[in-house]
Amino acid sequence: MNFIIIPAIPFLLAIMLLVEPSRQKLSRRLQALLISLTMGGLFVYLLQAIPLLPHDGGLTQVIPWLDMLGISFNLYLDGLSLFFALIITGVGALIFWYSGDYFDERIEAGRFNSNLLVFCGAMLGVVLAGNLLTMFIMWELTSITSFLLIGFKGKKDASARSGALQALMITGAGGLALLGGLLLLGYASGAGFSLELSTILETSLAEHAWYPVILLLILGGAFTKSAQMPFHFWLPGAMAAPTPASAFLHSATMVKAGIYLLARLSPVLGDSPLWTAALVGFGLMTMLLGAIFAIRQRDLKGLLAYSTVSQLGALVALLGLPHGAGYKAALIGILAHACYKAALFLIVGAIDHAAGTRLIDRLGGLWRKDRALGVVTFVSALSLAGVPFFFGFLAKEAMLEAVSEWAAWGVAIVAISAVFNVIAALIITYNIFIRPAKHEVHWHPLPRTILIAPAVLAVGSLSLGVLAESTLTPLLEAVTGKHISIHLFEGITPLFLISLAALSAGVVGFILREKVSIPTLRLPSAATFYQAAMASLDWLGDRALKVQNGWLRYYLITVLGVVALILGLRVLPDTAQSNHLFGQELTLTLTTVLDITLLILAIGAALFSVFVRNHLLAALSLGVMGYAVGAIFLLEPAPDVALVQFLIETLATVMIIIILSRTSTQKRQQVMQRLWHTHTGIGPLRDAIIAITVGAAVTVFALIAVANRPTRDTIAEWHIAHTEETGVHDIVGAIVTDFRGMDTLVEITVFGVAALGLSALLTLNRNKVASPKTQPVETLLARMRTPFTRTVASAVLPVSFLVAISHILFGGEAPGDGFTGGVVAGLGIALYYVVMGYDDVRQQLPWLKSLRFLNMGWVLALGNAFIPMLFGKPFLYLAHIDFSFAGVHLGTALIYELAIALTVFGGVGAILEAIAYPQDIRDTAAEPVTLAQSNGHHQAPKPNTLRQPEHIVET
Repeated sequence: MNFIIIPAIPFLLAIMLLVEPSRQKLSRRLQALLISLTMGGLFVYLLQAIPLLPHDGGLTQVIPWLDMLGISFNLYLDGLSLFFALIITGVGALIFWYSGDYFDERIEAGRFNSNLLVFCGAMLGVVLAGNLLTMFIMWELTSITSFLLIGFKGKKDASARSGALQALMITGAGGLALLGGLLLLGYASGAGFSLELSTILETSLAEHAWYPVILLLILGGAFTKSAQMPFHFWLPGAMAAPTPASAFLHSATMVKAGIYLLARLSPVLGDSPLWTAALVGFGLMTMLLGAIFAIRQRDLKGLLAYSTVSQLGALVALLGLPHGAGYKAALIGILAHACYKAALFLIVGAIDHAAGTRLIDRLGGLWRKDRALGVVTFVSALSLAGVPFFFGFLAKEAMLEAVSEWAAWGVAIVAISAVFNVIAALIITYNIFIRPAKHEVHWHPLPRTILIAPAVLAVGSLSLGVLAESTLTPLLEAVTGKHISIHLFEGITPLFLISLAALSAGVVGFILREKVSIPTLRLPSAATFYQAAMASLDWLGDRALKVQNGWLRYYLITVLGVVALILGLRVLPDTAQSNHLFGQELTLTLTTVLDITLLILAIGAALFSVFVRNHLLAALSLGVMGYAVGAIFLLEPAPDVALVQFLIETLATVMIIIILSRTSTQKRQQVMQRLWHTHTGIGPLRDAIIAITVGAAVTVFALIAVANRPTRDTIAEWHIAHTEETGVHDIVGAIVTDFRGMDTLVEITVFGVAALGLSALLTLNRNKVASPKTQPVETLLARMRTPFTRTVASAVLPVSFLVAISHILFGGEAPGDGFTGGVVAGLGIALYYVVMGYDDVRQQLPWLKSLRFLNMGWVLALGNAFIPMLFGKPFLYLAHIDFSFAGVHLGTALIYELAIALTVFGGVGAILEAIAYPQDIRDTAAEPVTLAQSNGHHQAPKPNTLRQPEHIVET
């Protein structure tokens, strides 16, 4: 059974929804149908695994990732992981169906569904993880995606932003604790270090010296994720999320991740006094206080949130009972809670959708408005209350039975909590549906399809209780590997009488709830400590900003000064003592003379860029310096490096010129006067000393490193020897796509994120500033936009694309690759921007959607890396076909080069679009203020030959 597809399919669906054609063509209802059917298919696929599971252990699937480090992507399917995977896929299918009616806009639904799919894949990865590394990566991914889902409406709702941040901070801190605990667990579980879950599960660490520390760290991760006291407060704050997210994350999945972790590691860490005391103590406290807090809420989602906290505490307490006495009751409680709580969340979302409010005091009399909704609500609420013979009743009876074997006071806490659950259920049913409304409820009819998901869950709450023996027994026996006995009603027993007493007390308490008030204890809460901690962080941030005045020069002084100090005081003396630095003989050859000449040219160009008062000449001199360095690379010979250097210098120079054209002349003149016309002259002298010191330190360090390294690095020899095995002949191409393929993937991701960040910063206020009309821009570009330059730009653009294609296709055989191809194509676009201007580029090149190219490159690169894993191959597996056409070798390396080119081209295009946008024209088109004018000598402005008028050439 290939179960790698189970977590992979949600990720693939999420990627599909991010692709432009899918976002534009798939309606919200079609999206819901497609995803629901897919999740339902995974649910059925998992059901087929029940008879395949061995009674002892599970099925393992290993996908190689980093073989040399012994790291692989392992999946482990046993009864416990199957149980949780069935809940995730089953409830997930219903949630996605519901979201099709919940959202009004297609784009909004697509964005939500893609986020929720990633979360779903991450949760499946957590429960199916076969090693600790895989589990932790997926664990953290659930925290990140839940942050996006909770803050989904953060642009409009401040509470969504604060709730998302609070959840991320709490669960993120718990994740760090979990990481430490898992690492210690891996070391303590056997000889050496083991990541494999199957190996760890065969050990018991209760007597290990590290056990208290390991348990404390792992409980920190589990308790924060599953909202145990005192970390419970993030869960009610997360109710700002859209209702489908609340129903999925906070009833069936994310909050159950901590429960899964405790259940998974109970054979290793359980059955110790510390385990029992921690889990039962914190669990019962959370159960009782959560139930009390629930009935004090005036928001229906808040009531359900605290009720969820209470139920999570009950599950933690059951898992902490000695000798696994509460394991069966915990499994029943997990499934029962998923059925009735997910249904109630969806019902609250439907009420909010139809009435426009979730406040209990503003609702009432809904039975007359929608009886179908009322029936579904009553069934789910009765299961919450534990009324015979619903599924919730079976879960409550199982918990009472398990706790009664441990301590009588535990039974009392469970019974008292059950009383408050009954009150909560009556508030949901009576106050919302039966009691007349105090205020007029503006109700609009709900689509019938929105009730399908909660109705199916309500049927589960009814049928799984009545048919428990025939339906639950096979599943729970597969989970536990033991014979399980389940009976809905075992006669009139003391526990049954306690359950009836709790029901009766709950009804009485509901009737008297407005006459008897529960006193509020004014104790410091965990939320107060959290707010104090965040305020302390803000205070520390303010203190740190006191030494950061916003001037880049001072940041550079600090960073470079520290580097020079470290090199000067520590590294250089230790290295120079045992080596002859300048003992190398210098043989004058033609190449040496050229190297020295180019070095002098580079140094001269750098100095010229510092002292020249003309910004255009300064930018060009920086380009000359870069070209001189590229020529040195070419003489080595290192043609690939030289080509990259030439292209990057060209692109950087063009971008600097465009940026200068977008910067106010007056602002640049003010900066120049601050730099060169200070009263004391200390500033330039100080800068010169720092620059010389840093440059000298780095130069000497580089000389020492070169003088003391072997004549040939062993890794270089290895690259040369193994290049042919990759299917390409160019060593640099093999390094980029195979030997250092992971580095390349990270680098293009960083480049793309940087491009997106720059684009976002420069376009932040674009909607607030009207785009200038075409006519003023035409006037500014009249000098540059001659028929000749337009013809040249129009001819260069397709040629640059052809050159880029050749770099992509033949990068494995000659200098050039996907990166240089993307830069060459970007240079063609850059020239088009300079000559044609922003408006004409948008009109003449309507296909130029830079972010689309960037996304396509990312998706292609990730697909090229991960898809081989679906077929049992390693991550970034390099496959090539023994077929070539016109010198082009087909294989995954070619796909990777194309992905790199698309990402680079899209990133360059996004940056160009951001910096070339015609904004603040009046300021930048003003009459230039030259340095001579600032000293009292006025000159006539000269015409400009670039995008903006006079100030680039003349300044």
